[in-house]
Amino acid sequence: MKRATAWAWAGAAIVLIAALAVSVHAWRAGDAPPDAGAAASRHDGALALRWHAGSEQQYDVRTDSTFRMNTTAPGAAQAGQTIAIELEGVLDFRTLEAGATDALVGMRLSSVTLRISGATDAPTNLALGQPFRVRFNANGMPALFEFPAGLSREHRDVLENLVRTFQVALKDEPTWTTQEPSANGVYEAAYLRKGVAQVEKTKKRYLPAAEAPKDALPDIASHETLRIDARRDWIAAMTVEETVRSGDPTGLAVEIRNRASIEVRPGLATQAREAVDAWRFVASARPAPGSIGPATPPLTPGQARERMRADLAALDGATQARHVWVHRLRDLLLTDGELPAALLKAMDDQGVSDRTRADVYLVLELAGTPQAQKALVEVISGSAATPTDRRRAIVALAGVAQPTTASIEALWSLSRSGTSERGRDPTAGTATLALGGVGQRLIASQDPRYASLRADLLSGALGGADSQQRASFVYALGNTGDASLSSAIAPLLSDSAPAVRSAAAQSLGTLGTDAAADALVAQLRQERVATVRGAIAEALVSWTSPTPSAMATIRRDIGGEREERARLAMAQVLGRNLLAYPENRATLEALMRTEQNEQIRRQVASLLAASR
Repeated sequence: MKRATAWAWAGAAIVLIAALAVSVHAWRAGDAPPDAGAAASRHDGALALRWHAGSEQQYDVRTDSTFRMNTTAPGAAQAGQTIAIELEGVLDFRTLEAGATDALVGMRLSSVTLRISGATDAPTNLALGQPFRVRFNANGMPALFEFPAGLSREHRDVLENLVRTFQVALKDEPTWTTQEPSANGVYEAAYLRKGVAQVEKTKKRYLPAAEAPKDALPDIASHETLRIDARRDWIAAMTVEETVRSGDPTGLAVEIRNRASIEVRPGLATQAREAVDAWRFVASARPAPGSIGPATPPLTPGQARERMRADLAALDGATQARHVWVHRLRDLLLTDGELPAALLKAMDDQGVSDRTRADVYLVLELAGTPQAQKALVEVISGSAATPTDRRRAIVALAGVAQPTTASIEALWSLSRSGTSERGRDPTAGTATLALGGVGQRLIASQDPRYASLRADLLSGALGGADSQQRASFVYALGNTGDASLSSAIAPLLSDSAPAVRSAAAQSLGTLGTDAAADALVAQLRQERVATVRGAIAEALVSWTSPTPSAMATIRRDIGGEREERARLAMAQVLGRNLLAYPENRATLEALMRTEQNEQIRRQVASLLAASR
């Protein structure tokens, strides 16, 4: 499937963490930049970064990031998974060039240690100590990264995302907003000046990609404080606290907690001549994912199978850097059309762990060849595989870049098996959701097969007596990312089945709330089922220009709302629109005094603090 909502976010986060391409974050317990919390009452001095060619300094960096995914969905392969990532070291910094509009800076981590769930790897630490260059815009936003040859794509991503953790876009104004890129997409950030050298930054929300199907976006809450110093280039210190959450209709939930700080070390550093020369390298092109060395001569079929079995065993025994073996297997499958089926057989013959079985299906998805898809179709169509492996195969088929007609037909066959109580296949709903993800890929490639798929999904959503099956089709419509479907889905908000109404609300939120906001507000006013009210309220969170009457309705009803899910979403709607509707503040402050749910109190407190 599309990796609906949290599945998309979870899959992206797992790949980023497994590849070490995470937005690493740090924090020093008990430390805070000077003057933190001391707000300036006036615009009392120029706020700008300093760039001086030849300037040198060092920073202390320590990182702490925790990724948590859990689900109540049956057969979920990675339920309850937690990954902790820590990084600490010293960041060497030298301004190589300084101009009116930008500056070229050399950076290098020294004494660096990266830990993943407590484990560390000496070759990885050594790789992360390679010198690299960053070209900054004058306001502090990194614009270009340059790395030496031989540094893998994954290690480049770690270093780039470390710098982006502390990226800023300063203006000499009391407040301003920006749109900034990150590893997980583009987010909107709000800045508040607190003094001559003190600024607070808050990430408000992720933005959908331009001219692309709108995916459901995760919720983000952050608080960042930074300080600049007239004696120093770039920033002098910065702390980051951030939480990213997402969830989807299958029960999958993701939470990423990040803390970060960077602070310039006392004294003015002087880099050794050999350190300065290290930044004179010739920048190399970005290598392909998983690249670990130069190309090797073609393998014979027998050698390829032997390599496949060895790499599968290595993946099964790996406790970190598993992405290397996943990509090695993916690249191997691209060389021989017989290997996808052989890989599935080897997985059974070698008795690998359940975690490795899940990774094997990821390998097949990443390969995406017709032969890889054929192997996946055989898994979902046969009776030998476990329900868990069949779901993995379905998800993998939905993720391939160019689905074959045979793959689509196999998903349809499985989806339709859920329309009859007799012989109902328990994975039918998963297959239906997967068809929505297939639709998204057909749209992206302008494939004419999408028209037929769209019509069949609509038929399933609008017809039939099984409300759960119809709800699955409605979710699938949302998974396509096709905003033109909003007008067809909106009438389902008044369907007789609560499951269908809830699915309609969530899909409308996925496709873009603005086009269906009036219908959502109207249904919220009359909806009596708590879970459906929650889904409607969540859909309204992404409404970009809520009307006064809608705001008044939410202010009036939030105090009496019994469904916590709905109450939280309603609070988010009020909090995200405080600038346009300052009267929302009194309602949120009253909610803080009466609210019993800790998560809602934290969210409301964060919203109130961010708007001050």
